[in-house]
Amino acid sequence: MELTRRQLQAMDIDNPDELVPPPPPPPANIDNQDVENMMFLQPPNANPPFQVYPDQHHADHLVKLHDFIKQHGDKIPPEQQQAVIAHKQMHEGFLYGQQKGLIPAPQPSAPSGMAGGRGNAMGVPAIASQIPGLQAGIANPLARANSLAELQGGMPPSG
Repeated sequence: MELTRRQLQAMDIDNPDELVPPPPPPPANIDNQDVENMMFLQPPNANPPFQVYPDQHHADHLVKLHDFIKQHGDKIPPEQQQAVIAHKQMHEGFLYGQQKGLIPAPQPSAPSGMAGGRGNAMGVPAIASQIPGLQAGIANPLARANSLAELQGGMPPSG
């Protein structure tokens, strides 16, 4: 059981800050799928935590993640595979939100190598249409992958 700073102060402990560890840093907002892919190839604790944020270039991330899984999916450590699937689903959800105007489009300047434009609201659907199965995966929950093998094209989704 960990004591909080407030509990230590209530017990009149001198210098409670020395006894309470600092809070962990917030997950990084890495808007570069190539960097994230590199991290997925490493053990989970080898990198700082990162997550998908609403203002990222989701279409670009999904294109690069799809290619990465097809080419390197067999190298992703088993303990990272569910994280890759969850990461993909987060990008799909936020891309859907951007396409429907539910959340803002990404910033105008996209990472280098982004196909189809600068990542503005006009470019997102064009790029998303290049991702095999993305629109079906959004429209049909049964089309979502449940394992990395399904993302690699090895097995059809169960349903």
